[in-house]
Order: sequence, then C-alpha cells, then structure tokens
Amino acid sequence: MDRLGSKPLHEYLRDHAQKHPDRAAIIWYGRTITYAELDEWSGRVAAVLQDWGVHSGDRVALYMGNCPQYLMAFLGTQKLGAVVSPVSPSFKSWELEYQLQDSGAKVLVADRRLIAQWLPVRRAFLDMRVLVSDYRDFLPEHTPLTAFGETPDLPPLCEAGEWSRVVPSAVPAPTLFHVPVDHVSLMMYTSGSTGMPKGAMLTYENAWFKAAADSEANGIGPQDILLTVMPLSHIAGLLMGLGVPIYLGASQVLLHQFNPEMVIQAVETYQCSFWYSVAPMNRAVLDCLDSGDVRMRSLRHNLCTSFGIPLTETLAREWTPRKPVASFTKRPMV
Repeated sequence: MDRLGSKPLHEYLRDHAQKHPDRAAIIWYGRTITYAELDEWSGRVAAVLQDWGVHSGDRVALYMGNCPQYLMAFLGTQKLGAVVSPVSPSFKSWELEYQLQDSGAKVLVADRRLIAQWLPVRRAFLDMRVLVSDYRDFLPEHTPLTAFGETPDLPPLCEAGEWSRVVPSAVPAPTLFHVPVDHVSLMMYTSGSTGMPKGAMLTYENAWFKAAADSEANGIGPQDILLTVMPLSHIAGLLMGLGVPIYLGASQVLLHQFNPEMVIQAVETYQCSFWYSVAPMNRAVLDCLDSGDVRMRSLRHNLCTSFGIPLTETLAREWTPRKPVASFTKRPMV
C-alpha cells in the first residue's frame, strides 16, 4: 500500500511534474494540460491565495463544476497547508451561505455561471475574497467535443478577482509549504439527510490512503487513461477524478458534466481505459449504442455503483457483452 509513500497529493504532483513533465494530466475538450503545467498553475493559485492572506489551516471553498481550475485550485490550496471545502455547484444561495458560514471559509473560488447565487449572500461575508473562474478559459479554439453555451457577464464586485487576470501573472512559490500528513486537508460536507450538512474533516494521509487503496483494489496504473464525469465536488468523484490520477501520475479525460453521447465520443477519441460511473449513466450510454457498436471497446474496467437506480445483474449483463474488452464491477467505494 505504501509503495509510493504516505505524503500529501500535491507532493505527488510535484514528483510527476519533475519526472514526467510532458505527460498529460488533464485532457479538457481537446486541450491537454501536462503535469508540469498543472504543477505550475496550482502554484500560481497558491501564490494568489497567499497574497490574499490565506495561511495554513484556513478554509478555501470551491464552488465549481468539473473543470481544470478545480484541480488547480484544490492542489494550490493544499500547497499552502490550507483546507479545501468543496461546495456542490447545484447549491442555491441559502445552501452556499450555510456552508460558507459553517466552514469559516476565507476565500471562495467560484465559476462565473454561479456568481448569481453569491450575490444575495455576499453582504454576510464582507471580508471574503472571491476568485472567479470560467469553464471556457482552458478550452482550445477548436474542440473535438461539444463545449458550453454563452458566458454571463460578471457584475462589478469589489471583493472579486477574475482568474484570467490575476492567476496567469502570479509567480509560483519556489518551494512547497511543509504539511504534516496528519493535518486536515479537506472539509467535505455530508448530504444533510439527518439534519443540516456537517463538515467531515479528512487529513492528508486519509486522502493518500484512499487514493492508494482504490488504485490497488481496481488495478489502475499510470498507463491508464481515466474518464472523469462524476462531480469533483462529491467525495467519490473527487477520489476518482483527483486523488487516484494524481497519486498515480495517470492521464484523465475530464468532462464538465454527464452527457451519454459525449461520454461515448470521449472514450472513442482518447481510448479511455477506466471509467467510474453510476448506474443511470450506464443505462443512458446503452440507450445510445446500437447492437455491435464498438466505440466503448477501449474501456478495460468500469467501476460502477448504484445511485438513483440500482446496479442490477440485468444491467451488468446488458453492459458487458457490448464491451467485450471491459470488466464491469459492482463495488462500494473504498
């Protein structure tokens, strides 16, 4: 289990950036971001946060859907020894306000499309700084996959800085902040099914162990190309879309949100070998495939869990024959 060593994931990022600088870390609708670039961009985010007064132990809330900036902000926050608090991009204003207050977040990193939810509650957080990103910032000029719609205008906000203006000009810190592995790295909020959501505090060692255990249990290696569709704001999506690939130094194809045709296109285009999904995703993909369709054949392994609808033997049997190279596993997350 400790073949790569117990240490924070951002240190794994630095190792991969030095050993394999040109290896793809993220493939984002045709744009490749290498491990060297991911390390540099996360270092720039760390520099911005540090300039804004973020120190070890401070909370930084991430209010975004899947995008490269999510990984950059997550890893940049942890390079300072600060604590990441993921916020679901489906949250409305009152839910956002509750988590920001409960977590004691000092900075909010939010997507431009979600700023409308921040506006009604901003007066309750007069000292909070906001870093505003845009999903389109890292899109190539010509993308082989369907991208996004129009970007809303950003209203004047004295507390906000735009990613495209402040992050590229920041100078990454030359050294990493030493973070003991038993320090808190992540404040992940529960769903609130038995009351208000509660912030579960996970250490750097927790994150390392989960990534190492899941990689080993599922036979995932640095040679794999992972498809990431599950929300990074969810604990399972975060594990499979950030923890595992960063731990291994593997490449991932990152999608903003689930669309069955886009999943098929991504697997075919980039020859993805591993996908973590939930049962409704597999059902939707199957509905888009004709008998004998081979576009998903590159998948070596599909880890799937029940969510919304159960993962049944019938669904598993229907899925596996159409992808003869793939194994289909019903397994709880580690």
